Amino acid sequence: MKSANILLDDQWNAKVSDIGLSTLCPANGLQSTVIPLAAGTVGYCDPQYAMTNTLTKESDVCYFGVVLVEVLWGTLCYTYTNSSVEYNLVPTWIKSYEEKKLINDIIFKHPAIQPLHESALETFSHIAYQCLKESLKDRPKMADVVTELETALANHVLGERKPLFDYEEMTKPPLNYRSKVELWKLLCKGVLLNRGKTWLSSNTKGEHCETISFSECLDSAPSEFQSSIWSADYYSR
Repeated sequence: MKSANILLDDQWNAKVSDIGLSTLCPANGLQSTVIPLAAGTVGYCDPQYAMTNTLTKESDVCYFGVVLVEVLWGTLCYTYTNSSVEYNLVPTWIKSYEEKKLINDIIFKHPAIQPLHESALETFSHIAYQCLKESLKDRPKMADVVTELETALANHVLGERKPLFDYEEMTKPPLNYRSKVELWKLLCKGVLLNRGKTWLSSNTKGEHCETISFSECLDSAPSEFQSSIWSADYYSR
């Protein structure tokens, strides 16, 4: 897995390519696959794989971690000069993370691109760092990586948009959530507010969608309509 093998269409949908050297194995298998000769691109290759010729699921986690670093860095993980790799930048990134110098020294900055919200950056960089752990047992499972990336996205969406109103005041009983991320997930599913008269949901862009009960309309209707007999379709509309 490397960034050059991830293709993007005009809608930013991703597709993995160039998997001719991939080795298939059960997703939940406990056994490792032994490869006689280690093959891989410098900078992406798992150091443990290069030394032992033993390919594991954790090797893929390491490769993906390098891709995440490239996303944060806005550049390839190595410098390329005279048709050869000159310098592997991953150790520099790891050192900067451990010394808490990412924001000033490493993170990609561009005036036309909005930076990641601080909480999203923290979550994103932390899971990337975990993927690059030297010990195989210290690397996260890919399911955990996906969860952390979804959390980073939620933090970014919430960080750049202010709520349209106070959810706590509108909800009776109050919504049960421990963080803004959990609140965002609740709103994506949709919740009932105003004693069941309002259905509120939020899409991935942070836009709020509100559906009001018909009984709410009756409460605010003129008195002559509230007291009339709704015997025909015309009046009911």
